[in-house]
Amino acid sequence: MKATEFKSVLNDLAHLFRAGGAGSSAKDLDILADRLDAADNQSAEQSLDQLESELQVSATTKLTPAFYINAFKNAGLNEASFLKVFSTFKNDKSIKKADAIEVMNGYAGQHVRARTKAEAIDEIERRFSQLVYDDNSNRQAAATTPW
Repeated sequence: MKATEFKSVLNDLAHLFRAGGAGSSAKDLDILADRLDAADNQSAEQSLDQLESELQVSATTKLTPAFYINAFKNAGLNEASFLKVFSTFKNDKSIKKADAIEVMNGYAGQHVRARTKAEAIDEIERRFSQLVYDDNSNRQAAATTPW
């Protein structure tokens, strides 16, 4: 089974769990589906093995705010890479409010003030959307013929 097919099955299961009232289980399945690397040529087993090795590395080392800042910047405008790092960051229980604000300032800039961890996480996601929007706008402007 390909990773993309397995991801689709997980999304369908999450939908069924949600319809049955098991929201927390559905959320867990959504997180697993988001974490799978959905490469077309990769099998589900390979994708799960890769995810397991990433989880072992993250379990043995505490991921620092500097790691997350670099990971977000390295993701660039690639949505899949950003979402992979973002989901890890968002679900990392060792990240406290001060760490989240430090990552937000390092990635989104210091022009924004966040009072809570949730606001800092939202601002990181907003900054990525803004970067993608600006890139699309710049490409469209470059393709437009001057009058």
